[in-house]
Amino acid sequence: MSRPATLGALWPVAVLIVSPLLLFSPLLLTGALPFPPSSPYTDLLITHWPNAFFVRESLARYGQVPLWRPLIMSGGPFVGNPLSGLFYPPHWLWLILPLNLAFSLLFVGHVCLGGVNMYALARKGYGLRSFPALVAALTWAFTPKLIAHLGAGHVGLVEALAWLPLVILCTLRALSPPRSHGHALLAGAVLAVQFFADVRIAFYTAMVMGLYALCWAAGSWREVWPAVWNRGRALCLALVAFGGLAAMQIFPLLELMRYSGRGSLALAEAGRYSLPWRYLLGLFLADRGGFHEWMTYLGILPLLLASLALFARSRWRQTGFLVALAL
Repeated sequence: MSRPATLGALWPVAVLIVSPLLLFSPLLLTGALPFPPSSPYTDLLITHWPNAFFVRESLARYGQVPLWRPLIMSGGPFVGNPLSGLFYPPHWLWLILPLNLAFSLLFVGHVCLGGVNMYALARKGYGLRSFPALVAALTWAFTPKLIAHLGAGHVGLVEALAWLPLVILCTLRALSPPRSHGHALLAGAVLAVQFFADVRIAFYTAMVMGLYALCWAAGSWREVWPAVWNRGRALCLALVAFGGLAAMQIFPLLELMRYSGRGSLALAEAGRYSLPWRYLLGLFLADRGGFHEWMTYLGILPLLLASLALFARSRWRQTGFLVALAL
């Protein structure tokens, strides 16, 4: 590939890296932490920052990874707590940087990573050209829902969503001919990394992987059933890779779940912050300063551009699957 062609291929990636750096430059330059409007605290301050401080102090003072945290009431398991972040590799920044700067870099870095991964999915997975793929990536990286959760200090959620497009891309490569065992194993490995960041998002991602295996059509309907064995084998390989890598978090988590009170919550309690029906209007009307859990706004332009895909007859089956998945 010639140098101009290489530069032409890389400029969207440069945009996806530079634009988050510019948007979040106040955080990086001042050492501040993101805050939602009119809120005295965030999950970052009450959970993730103290966890990071505890890990760093435990390693510095005792030279060991903390398995138990004695600082809250009579103490509790730490290694099994999915919010501890012990096994997520980028969290090693906690050990070498001031924590405010470390968390700012984690936020900005994962916004960049999410955009680049979505660009790769749009280009290599869905076959879009550079500019439409860039629009898709910018929409994903800067969607108001993600920015709202970033402001609320949901560190793991922001980190996990950055990996979702890459998991889907590897899954598509593993399911579509010419199939590769390497892509299936890579899909499971990336899912494990996502699991270390946020257990909940990884669970939903695994469900999406299964739906792709069942419904994503790579050819005519006659080709679907003969592909069942190959797709099932690819999913099994991904599951093996995931289980092997994520076992260090899975087994302590299963042990902790026996003592968790969340399983005994009534349906009304568990659904306390579920999305009210009226907030579906938020798809079209921005709710400035609204509750991050109920943020659904995507932007008028992304919705209009996405609706154009409904008129692409050559992709109607793929488009129909993605619309059904979104609903």
